[in-house]
Amino acid sequence: MKNIKTFLLLLSVTALCAAAVSCGKDDSKQQWGSALVYMPQAAMGDGANSNVYNVPLNNNALTKNYSMDYVTNTLNIFLGVYRSGLQPLQAFSVDVNVDEAATAEAVSNTIRGIELPAEVYTLPTKVTVENGEREKVFYLSIDMAKLLEDYPLYAKNRMVLVVGISNPTKYVLNDKLSQTTVVIDGASFLPAIKIVKGGDFGADAASSWTFTNMDTAPMNPSYVQIKSGALVADAGAANVTAHIALWQQIQLEVGHVYILSAGITCTGNGQVSGSEVAIAIAPTHPVDGVVFDYKRDVQPVVISNGDYRFCDLDTWNTTRGILALGGGGTMPQISTWNDQGMDKTTGQFTVKYDTYYIILIFNATNSRWGTVTLTNITITEQ
Repeated sequence: MKNIKTFLLLLSVTALCAAAVSCGKDDSKQQWGSALVYMPQAAMGDGANSNVYNVPLNNNALTKNYSMDYVTNTLNIFLGVYRSGLQPLQAFSVDVNVDEAATAEAVSNTIRGIELPAEVYTLPTKVTVENGEREKVFYLSIDMAKLLEDYPLYAKNRMVLVVGISNPTKYVLNDKLSQTTVVIDGASFLPAIKIVKGGDFGADAASSWTFTNMDTAPMNPSYVQIKSGALVADAGAANVTAHIALWQQIQLEVGHVYILSAGITCTGNGQVSGSEVAIAIAPTHPVDGVVFDYKRDVQPVVISNGDYRFCDLDTWNTTRGILALGGGGTMPQISTWNDQGMDKTTGQFTVKYDTYYIILIFNATNSRWGTVTLTNITITEQ
């Protein structure tokens, strides 16, 4: 209730300012002024130049323009109808509508704009201002559970909807302020999306990763395991031959910059030749029975060519590998990066496609890794 009262005060102040703008010089000299009907929110952003109404509005408690019903998990965005002028306050009604064409145009003009899905919101079809009242608040109500379930990636978008009023039963509609472009910041209401799922290798991590044996020989499941919050690769002290990959699909945005990071340690005796631990980000994923060298982009017919981002962790090379750098730390600072699309210092990379796969690669040909531990693998947008 406190939020609504604060908002009504803000609405009234904004409405008076909007009324002053909308009334011409001749109108102000009339005895009763101009009785115009409009949406004050259309003037809250930039004085009605664009009718944009950001939610949250300025991230200020005094101008909070929404409330959250935690029982029904509903986000209620404050909208309203206002009547200007000094004439007696008589009841009137307006129709409420969504302008789909204007919404599409507003989306195209909004950074990270996307249309608010119709199935997640409700609006009244009609709003009535009672006798003796000047304004009426109504809500754009959003089902947050459905939004989160069906559109979790909208956390990085700004959701747009153009809401308008029309057909007042009394008085004149101010056409300039009859529509409000509602722009909802997804990051303010939806949890941040983890690009890499199960990168902490916690209790449920196994369901996020696909294990693939790229060799024709059977895979020893003990060589690479998820355990105790880490991914551990350990083939023992004897030389082995194994080509194992863990991978998952990730969604990235074309042209955007991302950073790959992870914790890594390496102990024991790796071998100088024939072993490799690496991370690849590629538009193709490994397949059973096919050894694919992502680092050198030597692909068989079954895997299409593509754009690769690659880092080689080099567990064995004492002149440039992990062992030479103190046995561990945080990527990318402690690893020697293959500069095939990744910055060696920052771990930054830019992508060309929407869909990629992050692939953890463990190769050994009559060789060994030592004990390699990976933790907290993340990809974040720059």
